[in-house]
Amino acid sequence: MSRFAEVIVIAKDAEHVMEPFTRPDPDREWHQCFTKIGEDLFSGTVGAGPCFTWVIQFWRHNWYGLLGRLESLPWPCPHSVQVLIRDEEDSCFGLWMLYDGRMREVLIPRTERQEPGGGSITGVFRRTDCPDGDVVSDAELDIIGVESDAGEQTWAVVGCRRGTVGIGTRFTRSHGSGSPLDRVISAIERDGEPAELLDAPHSARVLLTGTGALHQHQVIQSELTHIARFREDSP
Repeated sequence: MSRFAEVIVIAKDAEHVMEPFTRPDPDREWHQCFTKIGEDLFSGTVGAGPCFTWVIQFWRHNWYGLLGRLESLPWPCPHSVQVLIRDEEDSCFGLWMLYDGRMREVLIPRTERQEPGGGSITGVFRRTDCPDGDVVSDAELDIIGVESDAGEQTWAVVGCRRGTVGIGTRFTRSHGSGSPLDRVISAIERDGEPAELLDAPHSARVLLTGTGALHQHQVIQSELTHIARFREDSP
C-alpha cells in the first residue's frame, strides 16, 4: 500500500551539495528527486547569503536512509540545515537539525512522537494540546474487494475517494443503489497494522459492521461526522 510523506530541506549556500539529490540515482533507496524552490528565499538580511529550499514527496516506505544521507553531506554551513518531515498520520511537521555533526530531532513544545512502528518510519508526530483533535468528514469509500462477509461483519479492501474516515464513521448511502445501508467502521488495517484514520487518496482493509449489502466497485458515503483523531486523549 502507498504511504505518503513530505520532506522539506532548508540550508544556506548548499546548492551544490543538494544538486545530486535533484537527479535520478539508481543507487539511492528512493527513486523520487528533490525539487528546489526559490533562490534567495531569505535574502532580506545583508550578508546572510543565499538560502535554498528543496522539497520531496515519498510514496512508499523507501526513504529509511534519508536522514543518515543528509547527515553525512559536506554542508558549507551545517548550522543552517533544517529538515522538516511530515508523515501522513502526523498532525504537523517535525524538525531535525545538525548538532555536533549528528542529525537530531528538535524538541517542539506541546508535541510528542510515538516510537516508529506500523507504517511509520519516524513514528507518529502529534500535538498534545489540541482540545479534541477532531476531523469533520463527509467521505466516500470505493469498495475495491470484499474479502469476507459474515453477515453483519464484513472485511473489505477500500479506497478513500474523498474526505477522512476513522473508527466509528457511519455509512448510510450508496451510489446507484436504493438498498438500505447502515455500516460502521469497526477496524482499519494498513500494511497489516491497526490504524486510526484513512484519508484520500489512500487505501486500507476495513471491517464494516452493520446491515446492507456490500460488493466490488460499490461507492458508499458517510454521514457528516466528527472523527476523534487521537481517541486515547479524548475524555
